[in-house]
Amino acid sequence: MVIRNYPTVFSFEKRDGEGNVLTGDALKGAKFRITGKTEDFLQSRDTSSRYTLHSAGNESYILLTEEEMKKEGGLLGVLKTGVEYRFSEEVPPRGYEKGPAISFTINANSGNLELKQPANNSPEAGFYTSDGAKLILKDNPTRILISEEDQNAFPVSHSSYKLYLANRDGSKKEESPAFSWDNGENTEKTLEKPVAGEYYRLERTAQSILYQKNATTDYALFSLSKDGKSIEAVESHGITLEKRADRSLMVKAKRILAEGSLTKLDRIDEKALEKATFALYQVKDSGKADKAEALEQGGKIADLYPNLVLRKPENDLYLGDFTTDESGKLSTKNGGNKQNLAYENKPLSQGTTRGTLLLRGDQGAYRLQHRNGAIRTGEEKVLLCGSPKGGWKSSACPFSGKRFGSRGRTS
Repeated sequence: MVIRNYPTVFSFEKRDGEGNVLTGDALKGAKFRITGKTEDFLQSRDTSSRYTLHSAGNESYILLTEEEMKKEGGLLGVLKTGVEYRFSEEVPPRGYEKGPAISFTINANSGNLELKQPANNSPEAGFYTSDGAKLILKDNPTRILISEEDQNAFPVSHSSYKLYLANRDGSKKEESPAFSWDNGENTEKTLEKPVAGEYYRLERTAQSILYQKNATTDYALFSLSKDGKSIEAVESHGITLEKRADRSLMVKAKRILAEGSLTKLDRIDEKALEKATFALYQVKDSGKADKAEALEQGGKIADLYPNLVLRKPENDLYLGDFTTDESGKLSTKNGGNKQNLAYENKPLSQGTTRGTLLLRGDQGAYRLQHRNGAIRTGEEKVLLCGSPKGGWKSSACPFSGKRFGSRGRTS
């Protein structure tokens, strides 16, 4: 009678979230651990299964690196049957989250792995399966969501970014960015496979003309945890960054807003005219980045908005009626006759956003445009001169004291 005893076998396979097996460079830097009692590890006669046993308190462990995982056949005659071991991922491959630990035994009759799975509703469920003597770990790639909003919590588009691997002091580890992107019409970006356990330096390299630009040296620093499942905003240097969820960051932007005023005077004696009423409209779509950019680059209102003065009022956003006071002055800061909704449903008194306005009164309609933080002229008439919040310094208003035909003058 011949009795043959076969050595136990243990092999391991790492897969991505879609089930593809990771090999070669995809496993670079990855480390896995099999932990158990010291006496439960055997020295194999197979030279390819020789290993170094590390001590960890009352237990010992074998460290599996990318080199060990390249060996054919796995560990032969190293693990005992009927004994519980614990498998854990110490360092995930670059671009992947760290998987949870799992306990297993080797069945004495079949040689197959028997896994001690967590409850189905556990956040640690669903990562491990087995195929005979092979343990399979399926991990998700790391992801970061970066969004942008302004001071009134409204989404911001048309920003460009570069993201660098960084040191704790904010300096770049590499001169080439790990990620770079232009949001275009989008207001957020999901970054796939950033490396866990690293610091990142975020630079905003371009912004829409609707927003106050940051300096080229400004940046924000954040970190991605070692398990790749959470992020922390570390420091802000000219760019404000806020954590919104485990893997979500919000960049803050400052939208440029202006306040406008008008003084109506008698043509002959220049006395202030009280109780003159004007209706103010925001021209549809004129507050969008592409239209504001075109105006800033010298585009003509008439070309961007044909027949502007003749257009029907209901096509645009009505901001309210504004009536001059005893000094002949009206101001958007006072909010007009209603709590209105110039900028993303915010009161007009907070300022108007860049774009084109129509001012309609008893003497006709006038085209205005909002540029450089102020409300300035259209192509023919000047009725409204804007000022940054807090007012112009000295007589910095470019139209102060100038007369324009019989229509009035700026304040």
